[in-house]
Amino acid sequence: MKKVFIIFKHEFKEITKGKMFLIMTFLGPLLFGAITILPSYLAMKSFKTESNSSIAVLVNDTNIFNYANEMLQTKELSLVRVETEDEGKDLVIKEKAKGYISIPDNIMEKKSINYFSSTGTDFQYSNEVEKVLRDYIYGIKIKTLGLSSKDSKWLSDSLEIKSMKLTDSGDVDDSDYESVLFISMAMSILIMMTVIIYGISTGRSVLSEKTNKTIEILLSSVKPFQILLGKVLGSGAAGLLQFTVWISMAVAVLKLVIPVMKIDIPDSILVPSNLVIIVIYFILGFFFYLFIYAAIGANVENEQNLGQVQIPMQLLIMAPIMMSSALISNPNGIISKVFSYLPFTSPTVMNTRVLIDSPGILMVIVSMLILLASLVIVLFGSAKIFRVGILTKGQKVNLVQLLKYLVEK
Repeated sequence: MKKVFIIFKHEFKEITKGKMFLIMTFLGPLLFGAITILPSYLAMKSFKTESNSSIAVLVNDTNIFNYANEMLQTKELSLVRVETEDEGKDLVIKEKAKGYISIPDNIMEKKSINYFSSTGTDFQYSNEVEKVLRDYIYGIKIKTLGLSSKDSKWLSDSLEIKSMKLTDSGDVDDSDYESVLFISMAMSILIMMTVIIYGISTGRSVLSEKTNKTIEILLSSVKPFQILLGKVLGSGAAGLLQFTVWISMAVAVLKLVIPVMKIDIPDSILVPSNLVIIVIYFILGFFFYLFIYAAIGANVENEQNLGQVQIPMQLLIMAPIMMSSALISNPNGIISKVFSYLPFTSPTVMNTRVLIDSPGILMVIVSMLILLASLVIVLFGSAKIFRVGILTKGQKVNLVQLLKYLVEK
C-alpha cells in the first residue's frame, strides 16, 4: 500500500499543482453557469419586446388602429399607420419597423392574417399584436350579442390545472417543481462534465507515461495493479476535491439567488438522505469510469487513438442527458427503471429520480449494489487489460483484443 500511496500522491500533486486546475476550480462554476443558465436567461430576454419599437400596420378602420395602438403602448410598442403594403414592407426592410401587418376590413370573418418581419422568427412582436386583435374582436362579439361586462368576464374565465406532488404518505406537496427539474439537470450535467474531464485526464496520463517509457521504469519496482490503483485514486481525489469546491460554490450562490429570484425549492430535496445517496452514486460512478479510461489509455498508441476510442464512452455518459425528457416526465417508467440498474447510467439517472420522486429504498440498494459490484469487476478487469496493454506497442487494439486480455490468466 505504501507504493500505491506514493503513486497516488504523485498523481494528485501533478494534477492540482497546475494553474489550470486552480483556474477551473474557481472559474469552472462560472463557465458552467454560462453554459446552462446564461442561454436560458438570454432565451427569456429574447422573447421580450424591445422598448420604443414600432410595427407598421395597414388598416382602414380607425377604431381598430386606435385601440391596438393604445394597448400596445402599455408594452412600450407603437403602431405606424401606412397607406400601402409596399410602404409597410419598405419600413421593415429599412429596419424602421419591427414588422408589418395588414388588417382587412372583414377581420371578423378571417381565421388568420399574415405578419411580415425581417427574420420571420420574432414571435414576441406578432404574439403581442395577435393578443390585442383577439381582445378587440372578442369585445366586438360581446357587444353584438348584447352581453354585459359581467357575462363577458364569465365567458373569458378559463380553467387552470396546477400540477402537485402526492407523497407516499398521502401528503400534498405544492412546491415549485420546475426548480427541482432545473437542479436535477444541473447536477446531471455537472456530474457528466466531471467524469468526462477527469476520465480523459486519467487516460492521457497513462498514455503519456506509456509513450515516454516511464511506465517501464515503474514496472521494475511496482506491480501494474498498484500503478493503476495509485493513478486512478490520485486523479479521482483531485476530481472529488474540485467537485466539492464546485458544489460548495453552487450552494453559496443558490442561497444568494433563491431569495432574490423568489425560487421555491421543496424542502424534500434538501434532506440529508438524498444528498448522501447522490454523493455515493457519484463516487461509485466516478471511479467506475476512471478505471475504464485508465485501461483505455494503456491500450492506445497516441492521442488520436485515445480520442477515437473514448467516443463510445462519452455517448454512454451523455445518454441520460440526451434522454432527460423521457426520464423527467416519467421517472418511474420502464426506461428510467432499466437505466437505474445499468452501471453506465445509474449514477446520473438515480440522481434525477431521487430529487424528483423517490424510487424506493429497495431499488436504491439493489441499484447501488449492482454499481458497486460493477466497479469491482471493472477494477480487476481494467487491471488485467492494463497489465498487458501497458507494454504493448505497435499493435492496434480493438474490442476483440481487449476481451482476449480479460480472459488471459
